[in-house]
Amino acid sequence: KRPLERVDGVLDLVAQAEAEITPRGGRVFLRYSGTEPKLRVLLEGRDHAVLEKWSQRITELVRKQLGA
Repeated sequence: KRPLERVDGVLDLVAQAEAEITPRGGRVFLRYSGTEPKLRVLLEGRDHAVLEKWSQRITELVRKQLGA
């Protein structure tokens, strides 16, 4: 499991997502699973379209950088 700090662009993208989601009472959370070879992406908030947009962007970048 490569540390997220070493995955090009992921933390920047997460910061952008947080800037849009957090002020509206939501949150963004990424972590590796402790039991499976997976990265878990959690987005919570009220605006489904915004959550879907960031979910897709983060997932695409992670797949590109880490493979899936």
